[in-house]
Amino acid sequence: MADGNGYWIESPSSQTLTVTGVVGHTPPATPPTYSVVAGWNLVGFKSTDLTTSLSTYLAGTNPTTAYVFNSGTQSYNSVSVTSSTVYGVPGAGYWVAFPAAATIYPH
Repeated sequence: MADGNGYWIESPSSQTLTVTGVVGHTPPATPPTYSVVAGWNLVGFKSTDLTTSLSTYLAGTNPTTAYVFNSGTQSYNSVSVTSSTVYGVPGAGYWVAFPAAATIYPH
């Protein structure tokens, strides 16, 4: 699994998935950036700030559409990529459409 990516895991029943990793010894001097391609991308929401909007997180990438999966209803919910009051959920993955390749600079 790569840092900053979102992942879709299908399971026949409700389960707990434990993911472990290695914390680097020295944090990078600048936060990592994430490249996206034109079209649909599954983007991981890396911010731990509960007041970071999706529009702020994706600033400069010009996303056109975004969806988040609702496991309770087993459906996709459209989320605004332009509203400053639609907050991302730390650790969540979002299907986001971009008109062109871009770079996400997480805030």
